Amino acid sequence: MVSADVLVHFANAETAADKGDLALASRMFVESGLSAAANESFRLAVRCYRAALEIDLLDRRVINRMLGLGTRAGDGWSAYARTIDRVDWRSFGCRDASVVSSDDGATVHCAGIGPVLGMVMSERDRVEAYPDQRFVEMPLAMAMIILRRVLWQEPRVLPGDRPVQVRVKFPAHREARLDELGEWRST
Repeated sequence: MVSADVLVHFANAETAADKGDLALASRMFVESGLSAAANESFRLAVRCYRAALEIDLLDRRVINRMLGLGTRAGDGWSAYARTIDRVDWRSFGCRDASVVSSDDGATVHCAGIGPVLGMVMSERDRVEAYPDQRFVEMPLAMAMIILRRVLWQEPRVLPGDRPVQVRVKFPAHREARLDELGEWRST
């Protein structure tokens, strides 16, 4: 059972983010994640931390929280941490990610940083994504956070419903299934 403080912190974090107070929103998402982890609601904790990463994809304190969950956080977080430790990227978020289409294809843009991913929907439920040249070392977990946000700004899952999923192909990785809540698994 999810405790009320987790839901309150998460809702307050969303409200703060909507009002533009991203620092407060990030802190509240992390607090929500800490409460969820303390209640052993690890999937919810991961969701809270991913929401904080949507604000700043390079926030090492949030990535450390993911690493602290161990295997319960899923795959890819160690690679994520190693990547951000060695690259020289400017911090950016993806809460406002958008798709820009042209004759050359579709590109995912994030405010203040520009294009971060190229993408092709090769089938109705399949996305082929590849990092922009500046982000060639982008880890899979980061790409999945960005793709989830650009594909589903607001998840529409009702209790008892199965989340909508797409298959994602990302360079040097097996195909994965990504759902609208941000969870993914390799197939």
